[in-house]
Amino acid sequence: MSALMGRTGRHRARGVLLTTSGCMGFCAQEPVMTVEVLNAEPVLYGKLDADKARLICREHVLKAMF
Repeated sequence: MSALMGRTGRHRARGVLLTTSGCMGFCAQEPVMTVEVLNAEPVLYGKLDADKARLICREHVLKAMF
């Protein structure tokens, strides 16, 4: 979560909302992240670490914004 907060803050990403959630039942895939972009199906990413989270932010979230 802190890796994403740093990445979105550095790019001044407006319209990005970071939240936490409860158990999704995918314990074997944790930590997980769901990316929801307006007018697109949600994408679930699993088995994350800080580097993977930053990559997803750059390649999925920020590219969707610009």
